[in-house]
Parts: sequence; structure tokens; C-alpha cells
Amino acid sequence: MKNIVRKTRRPNGEGSIYYCNGYWCCKRWTIENGIKKRKTIYAKTKIELMKKYIEKFGQPIQNDILENDFCDSMLFWILNVKKLYVSSRTIAGNISIFRNYIISYFTNKKICEIGNETLVLYFNVLLDKQVTKNSFYKCKFLLSQFFRYLKQKDNSFNYPFILSNIKYKGIYRNTNDYKAIPVEIREKFITLLNKNKLIKVVCYLGLYAGLRIGEILALKWADVDFDDKVIKIRRSLTSELSFDNNGQTIKMINVLGSTKTECSLRNVAIPNRLLKCLLDWYNEMSFLHKISNNSKPIYVLGGVEPRTYTSISKRFHRFLKYNNFDKYNIHFHTLRHTYATMLLEKGTNPKIVQFLLGHRSVKTTLEIYNSIVSDSSEIKHIVKLLFD
Repeated sequence: MKNIVRKTRRPNGEGSIYYCNGYWCCKRWTIENGIKKRKTIYAKTKIELMKKYIEKFGQPIQNDILENDFCDSMLFWILNVKKLYVSSRTIAGNISIFRNYIISYFTNKKICEIGNETLVLYFNVLLDKQVTKNSFYKCKFLLSQFFRYLKQKDNSFNYPFILSNIKYKGIYRNTNDYKAIPVEIREKFITLLNKNKLIKVVCYLGLYAGLRIGEILALKWADVDFDDKVIKIRRSLTSELSFDNNGQTIKMINVLGSTKTECSLRNVAIPNRLLKCLLDWYNEMSFLHKISNNSKPIYVLGGVEPRTYTSISKRFHRFLKYNNFDKYNIHFHTLRHTYATMLLEKGTNPKIVQFLLGHRSVKTTLEIYNSIVSDSSEIKHIVKLLFD
């Protein structure tokens, strides 16, 4: 059978890349001890070849960037360049956007083939598919970052100016506008938490203190001041992910680290309902540790080591399913949304809510967490007081 060879021409001294019999190959002349030798690198994918080239010669393959496959180059950029300045969780999100919305449209296209007209057609396809506004702008942002990277690598690349003018013109969905626990089931949800003490503590910290799940998992009893009724947020439990050359997650470990942003370092007031819940839980945990001859619990959720997200998530979803709450799409962050919504519905100053949530900007608080239900009894009451 005849060999399949697909070559990419390169300038002198930069080696040659070609595809042959299921492998990508790169050959380059080097000088070792005054002797000229030709080195060859093999890999199953072009992106793996590019990575091996960097390891071997200490620099990326140059000068033919615009001839490279668009999807291979973008995935390589996400996994090897962008990962240097963002968290692994962000990389996982980028890979998800790349797979779900980008790769299917740009498959088998070279970088030099991507221009303003291509992008206009692409974003029209997204609108035709009725993607959400959030996904639409995530695609735009990720592509913009990648194109800026290409411009830095090769000045001859023409940055698509059309990106700055593209706006979302799709259907604004109202199904997820109210992100808090629905008012009609809120009291029932809170009452049924008494059946599961651990989940009650988790939910109360979200509902009445607005903590993120990572902050709850990392919370220590030393951070809880029962006298001043304050919780000090100083750390968060996060997941560090490792990926293979195809962007598949191959390893995940839980690590204690800093909070999401510097603004997330904050002191949150403890309302009486949460205070009673935490005191009861602390006394129970202390008693259990005492009779088992263990040291006092360090973490609020119990134990000398933090609980994992997976273990708490399984318990939480069992609670939701058992009590028929699973149809309401409630997750951990819903508790935080509910905390913010209850504060805003009571007329709390948005700047105060911003501080309690640990947001960098009040814009985030108002645009994402300001879930006001149109038939809320509180809103009707406020309107009645103002105009009747």
C-alpha cells in the first residue's frame, strides 16, 4: 500500500513536518560537537509533535503558524500556554467551550483561513442554534484571547476586527432568570433539612452566610467566632486537574488554597438561625470525637481533614431526590443565590451585599445574583407602600 504523506514546507534550518502512515514527523538539522546531525521526532498527533519539539529544541515551531490546523493549535494554546496564568478549573471550562461550540465548526481549517467573514458566519450559526448569551460570549472571549496570542506569535496575522462589534442578538431565555430557591418551596426546603444534620449545616452556611461550597468545605472552627457572631473566610477547597494532550482529564486532586479573589477574604455576620445550627453541630461533633478518643474536629463539616466535594455532593443530591426537590434544579450555588436574593428583596444596599458575597464588583452582584421574582409578595408590599 502506498504511503500517505502530507508535508508542510518550512524555512531553511527550521525542519520539516509531515504526516506518514498514521504518525506526524518532524526532521531538523542540528549541530552537536561540531558535527551536523539530522534529528527526527515522531508523534501520533500534530499537537503532541509540537509539544515534543519544544521539549527537544527549547523553542516552539516557528514561521508557519498560519498554515497550522486551527483546532490543533487552539487546543495546544489552551493546554500549554493559557494554563500558565489561569487555574486548572478555568482550563477545564475552556476545553468544554472548545469542544461544545468551536471544534465542530472549525475542523479541518487552517489558521490563515479564519477571517472576519468566517467569524460572522460562525456566530450566526451559534445564534441559529439558540445558544445562551453566556455561552455565546464565552466563545467570543476565548477566540479573542487565542487571536491575540496568534498576533503576538506572528505579526503577519490579521486580527479579526469584527470580534469587537459582534453582539448577542439571540433569544433571551427567562427559564433560569430566577436562580434562587423558589419562594413557594423555600420554607419546606429549610424545614426538611432537619432530617439530615450534615446537609443542614452545609445549606445553612450557603443560605444564611452566602458561602461558596469551596469555602464551606475549607471552613475551620477556628474561623467561627461565636462571641462576635462572625465567620472569617480565609481559604477555599479547590480541585487541581491534569489533562492529557487531547484535553481529557486524567487526574484530579483536592487542595486547600486561597479564596476565589482577594475580595473573597471577608468577615460574614452570623444570623441567629445559623448560630444555633453551628452551636448544635459543634457540640455534637465535639462529643463524637471525645468518645472516640480523637482530637477535636478542626473543620466545621467534621474531622481533622476537609471533606471532599464529591462526598458532600452525593449526600446533597440524595437529599434533593428523596424529598422531590430534584426537579427544581437546585445545586450548591443556588443557596448562595438565595442568600443574595433574600437580602436584595429586603432592600439591602447592593454594596453591602457585594461585600458579604465577596464580589470584586457590584455589577456582578446586581447582574448575576439579583434574582427578583415578579409576583413576590415582598415586591407587591413595597409597591403598595409606595403608591397606595
